[in-house]
Amino acid sequence: MKASELTQRQALRTIDGVSFPVIQRIGDNHLVDMTVFEDGLIEAPELMDLAMFEADVRKGRIGTSIPEGETLRLGQAGLLDLEQGDWTLTPDALIERVYGLLAELNPGLDNLVDLQGSATHVVDGQLNWKQTRTRSAPWREAEPDSDNDRHPGRWLWSFERGTEGFDLVQLVLFRDGALSVLGREGRRFVSLEDFAGDVGKGQYGFPREGDRVTIRGLGAATCSYAAPGPCSGEALIGELRECGRELRGEPTSFHVCRAAADAYWADPTDENLATLRRTYEEVPPHLRRYCGDMDEKDIPIRKVLYGDGTV
Repeated sequence: MKASELTQRQALRTIDGVSFPVIQRIGDNHLVDMTVFEDGLIEAPELMDLAMFEADVRKGRIGTSIPEGETLRLGQAGLLDLEQGDWTLTPDALIERVYGLLAELNPGLDNLVDLQGSATHVVDGQLNWKQTRTRSAPWREAEPDSDNDRHPGRWLWSFERGTEGFDLVQLVLFRDGALSVLGREGRRFVSLEDFAGDVGKGQYGFPREGDRVTIRGLGAATCSYAAPGPCSGEALIGELRECGRELRGEPTSFHVCRAAADAYWADPTDENLATLRRTYEEVPPHLRRYCGDMDEKDIPIRKVLYGDGTV
């Protein structure tokens, strides 16, 4: 009797963890939010067990600093060239931190997962993950009268202006609308509207050449070159609003625009054109390319709205 011939079953379990920034070196230096789970698995962003994690630290694949003058990539937030680094966390201290956090999450160190040196194995001739964390997400406790125990969240990197430069912060927007700002000074919660006001006042932004940048738990360095990404500055607000819609199960602005585009292609009236223009311009600029198909993206929409000269 083969497993492939039987009824498939699954068991669901919540596996808690905590995360903090580390540097992953795969070609370039990438700032990643590394998670330590209570079962001993590490997500950075690939899954590994404790032995695999230690090996990656020793080999420099997971690090606590970057060489002088090299680039640090922060995903959609952008990239920075850093120099004059004062990195305060050593590789040994990183390993010690992980074991300390694991002891808090799982005091008895019970039922730790051992991946036997590889995150994958072959089942029925196909390569599969031994473990997955596809639904891994930040969370906060729900209100006592809520229908759910927890509110899931989505996170982004950003920079908050401080007295001596910029502090890296992690922004987490939760399904109930609460926005967490976690950085060097700890965690605080603000409303999305108040945060938008602070962005407009310049409290949040992207470092420039000569600014000192602090990364909580790793250290500080001076920016010698800065390239803001599509999800920095004012674009943060639009991205967070989209995240909120997704968390609440609502159509995102680009889904609404897609529907308006389909309506216009089917019936190109002035009214449908006006609706397409309004919904397209409500989409955050860095997300507008998703309003079309994979090949042409939003080019047909821009042509019909702004003329054939649009590229």
